[in-house]
Amino acid sequence: MEIEKRKMAAISAAVSAYRKEEKETSAIESPTTSFQVLSNVWGLSGRQAIMHMRNLLQCRIFHK
Repeated sequence: MEIEKRKMAAISAAVSAYRKEEKETSAIESPTTSFQVLSNVWGLSGRQAIMHMRNLLQCRIFHK
């Protein structure tokens, strides 16, 4: 029973040390924005159109 308590204490200490280190690391890093800026809207539109046509071909809806 004593060994189980020691194991649990070691695990708890390791987890808390890891979380503390992660918190310190994230505080040091520069904050980033939570949104992405679409830099190439036309490229995105073209890729989306290509994927849509491929989907239609796969569903055999597209007729020449």
